Amino acid sequence: MEIFEKVSRYCLENKLLKKDDKIIVAMSGGPDSVSLFHILLAFKEKFGLTLYLAHVNHMLRGSEAEADEKFVEKLGQEYGVECFVKRADVREYARENKIGEEEAGRKIRYSFFESLKETLGADKVALAHNLDDDVETFMFRLMRGTSLIGLEGIPVKRDFYVRPLLNIYKSEILHFLEQNGYGYRTDSSNLEDKYTRNSIRLNLIPDIENNYSRNFKEKVSALMEEIKEVNLILKKDIERISKQDSFYLNDIKEFPEYMKKRFIREYLEKYEIEISRRKIVDILSILNSGGSKEIDLGNGYFFKKVYDYFKVEIPEAKENEKKTEKLLPIPGKVRYNSYIITATVVDKVEAEENAFYIDAEKVKKLRVRPRNEGDFFVPVGMSGGKKLKKFFIDMKLPKKIREEVPIVVSENGIVWVAGIRGSENFKVTKSTKSIVKLKIEEGSISE
Repeated sequence: MEIFEKVSRYCLENKLLKKDDKIIVAMSGGPDSVSLFHILLAFKEKFGLTLYLAHVNHMLRGSEAEADEKFVEKLGQEYGVECFVKRADVREYARENKIGEEEAGRKIRYSFFESLKETLGADKVALAHNLDDDVETFMFRLMRGTSLIGLEGIPVKRDFYVRPLLNIYKSEILHFLEQNGYGYRTDSSNLEDKYTRNSIRLNLIPDIENNYSRNFKEKVSALMEEIKEVNLILKKDIERISKQDSFYLNDIKEFPEYMKKRFIREYLEKYEIEISRRKIVDILSILNSGGSKEIDLGNGYFFKKVYDYFKVEIPEAKENEKKTEKLLPIPGKVRYNSYIITATVVDKVEAEENAFYIDAEKVKKLRVRPRNEGDFFVPVGMSGGKKLKKFFIDMKLPKKIREEVPIVVSENGIVWVAGIRGSENFKVTKSTKSIVKLKIEEGSISE
């Protein structure tokens, strides 16, 4: 069937699947996630896949949400696939954290997926975003205001998250379900156009297709691919020099204005400085002027230019900050900031939030400390390492959390960014003989 061929080819081109992958399928019960599940089931034997279902009941739609949950559980039972369900009061979570319900739901879902992934030792979490979702995201960001990076649309993969259906239109998905007689649930809230994204899908795009461009989605999709290619070229040019701490104007002299702005943004991100359009414009202004000048970047940071030389000046208190660390005995516990971290020898791995299971034979001594400049680790699910600072930025963690998060380390490197992500190098495997459970309590930082 054509949809299987398209998805298989897309997965191979983007390296989304590999032999013997353990994959958690994010399952709402809707047409997209149900299609994704059936397609991955068809690939199960070919790739030797192990599948799990993960469903979040947001407790927003009463009996309809209850029916969704039961549908997903029944689907798992029907195909012999283990199903995990989390119930979360999204409305209450949003109120407590002073955020919108949509953002609250997203935070809860991703926290659940990541916790489940570590517990199961899974390799990937598969999300069912399709090509229509990608175009809607482009339009949404375009109207709200964004950069070229934002106009790339939804990434096909990020860390261990993969989106195998991102080259498939919704119409193809519905045809596939109808053709095979697969049932699915319909979320009534998706039919309400009071939300901007829903209105784009239900009103704006159909109007454009009917009155202006029949192939509108195809044209937007082609444009997004072109933007990705341009961004990749720009990124490589900027990365050539952005690893330094100080620069001469000649380093970026040949950059066009847009690339200079991109460079400034990436440079400030290294120091986790709050970025605004005004700061970027001000910095660009003094770089294009003569003499020596400086800009207050907030929190004690200054951007200083002395003739043709410039750098970010770090606050003295931060530069001279004493890094403290505490021993974490096995078994035992330690208080760090407002958290208690425990290490317990256990017989097996169980599903538990804010916990990470490690192979005891891979560590001799555990310590807890704050993050250090230059920290580097291999997040669970990734084959390559990543700077901790870049990891925090990609996770969009607030600066306050970045400063307070306890880092559990051994003599071989970072073991666990407590409550957020463990290290691939220390996780439990099939050959593990002795297991240690690490757990963080008192106001989980993953929230």
